[in-house]
Order: sequence, then structure tokens, then C-alpha cells
Amino acid sequence: MYREKKMWREIYFSDGGAPDLKLTCMTRKCCALAVIDIISPPENDEFDWPSLEETRKVQEEELKKHNHYNFIKDEESLLWVDGVRRIWIPDDAINLQPRLCVVAHAGPAGHRGFLTTLARLSRHVLWKTLTDDVKQFVDKCLHCLGANGEKCPRTYGESLRATKPNERLHFDFLSMPKGLHGFCYVLVLEDGMSGFCEFVPTTMANTAVTVQAILDWFKRYGVVLLWVSDQGPYRVVATLNDWTYDIQELVDPFGNITRHVTRLKFFREKDLGVTEDLKDYVVCANGGHLVRSFLDCLLNPDTHQWEVLVQWIGSDDTENIWEPASILAEDVPNLLRKCVADDSKAVGMRSFI
Repeated sequence: MYREKKMWREIYFSDGGAPDLKLTCMTRKCCALAVIDIISPPENDEFDWPSLEETRKVQEEELKKHNHYNFIKDEESLLWVDGVRRIWIPDDAINLQPRLCVVAHAGPAGHRGFLTTLARLSRHVLWKTLTDDVKQFVDKCLHCLGANGEKCPRTYGESLRATKPNERLHFDFLSMPKGLHGFCYVLVLEDGMSGFCEFVPTTMANTAVTVQAILDWFKRYGVVLLWVSDQGPYRVVATLNDWTYDIQELVDPFGNITRHVTRLKFFREKDLGVTEDLKDYVVCANGGHLVRSFLDCLLNPDTHQWEVLVQWIGSDDTENIWEPASILAEDVPNLLRKCVADDSKAVGMRSFI
């Protein structure tokens, strides 16, 4: 108990904290979590499967190529079905098949296993490689890999880890059954080093709730410069080079940002176009970072070598690092010469360059 109290005190009075903050009162409330048995989407008779119009269009395009399938047309949905009214999905509909797997695999009771997912999906649709595709889909589900204790694929590149209290703040929304006061979301904020968490109940998951919760965290424990949260989804809109991309949000406000390939979540599936060359690109130690600018320079008193503070394209300001000038002189000699010529602090480096 003493060790726990000491740890929380260190978090509260950490660098950048607010030791003069006075807590006048503290309120504790215990709430019971209700578990509601919600029918899984495929089991609900009123469930509207993903884009019936799109499915109909895919079927018609396939029938134009090959008109020898033994299916009948359903008069109500105008879709081609088999004798037990299972919807026929063409074998070439590779964009539609994974979406159907998602619906059958993930539900309110969690992520289903292979046999359960296959049984639920095969009641409603069919295609030639249905069993193999569902098996591959379930085996590669990242949530299932983590829950089952398997080795979970991670984003390529070096992970950002906290080295002191209140250095990194993780936050995300958790969906819950609707409560008595209309609360249906919980915003979870976690200190990156200690795992200390705060929970904020809310009726909606939006920017306003997040901003207020983060500001309240800052008032109590101090400002956190680096935030970590699930962001996205994004789509690549421009390729600046082999290493850096412009990506755009798929939701409002549809903002564009530039990101290095190591900050994007690439997976190892062959059908997603991840090649061996791309794997080599995204290994941080092998290079690939492009310099945006040089921010500062100094003579290291320990090594007696000049070092330059580098800002990378596609990385956050918190990832700016000091690099030896000797290495930069080999990689980006022209840019380094310009920096030395323009910066009065780099006078001592001119003879070196």
C-alpha cells in the first residue's frame, strides 16, 4: 500500500505537474454494469446485409461473363439465391467477401471463432472458397490473436514508450450499454508509464468530450505533450516518395496530414500489397527518414562532436532527435551546408563541413 501511494504521489507531482492544486472534496460512486443480451446482426431477421444493391450489381456483372450458374432469382430482393435461399456471392467479389466476414465474425458477444463464424455466415451466403476464406480471416484477426495469447502483428517501426510519469497520455472511447442517465460511452484516459486510468462517462463520443477530459487531466496532473490514440480511418491520397505519404481522414473534417511509413499500420497479408521491399522500407534502423529541416546545433561536450537537431518529414515534433553532423554530412551534404551557412550558431561547424 505504501508503494502504491508513493507511485500516485510521483504521478501527481511529476515534472510539469501542479503541486499547488488543492482538492477540496472527493466523491466516490459505485455503478453496476448491466450485461444485455443483444442479438448478433446475422441472427436478426430485420438485419440489412451490407449493400444489397451492390451485391445485385456484382451478381449481374458476373452473369454477363458466365451465364451457366444454377441459381434462382428471389422475387422480393431480386438477388440470385440457391435452393435454400442463400445469397450467391461471386468468387471474384473480393471486396464484398471480407465485409461479410466482418459482420459474421464480430458481434456484441465478442469475436467469434472459426466454426461459429462459418456457421453464421454460411446460413445466409455462399461462394466457392467460403470455408477457406473464413478460416484465413479469423486466423488473421488482430483482436483474436491478442485475446488468444498469440503473437500479435504490430505496426512496423519503433514504438513510442513513456519513460517518466505523465509523459504520454493514451485515450480512447469504450462503447457500453445505455445506462439510466443516457450514458453509453466511457472515455478512458491512461498514463503511459504507470497505467493509471481515469474514466469519463458520456452520452456521445465526440471532440468536445475528449477536449474537456484532456483539459481536466491537465489541470490535475500537468500538461502532457504526447498523446496516443487510435486515429483514422485514413486513405492514402498522395505518395510523396517511397517513404512518405499524404493521408486523408475518412470522416469529418477530412483533414490531410503527412506521415512516414513507420507511423502507418501496415499488415503482412499478401493481398494488401505488402512486399518484402516495403518491409525493408519501414524498418527505422535502415533509414528512409527524410529531413524536413535542421532546428538547432551544438558541440557535444562528452563526445566533442557536432550534433544537429533534425526534424523529419512525416513525424511529430516530439520525434525530433539529435544526429551526429558527420553522418548528416554523408547523407544530406547540401542541406547541411546551407544550414551551416545560414545559422550563426554553426560557425564552428563550417571548417568541419
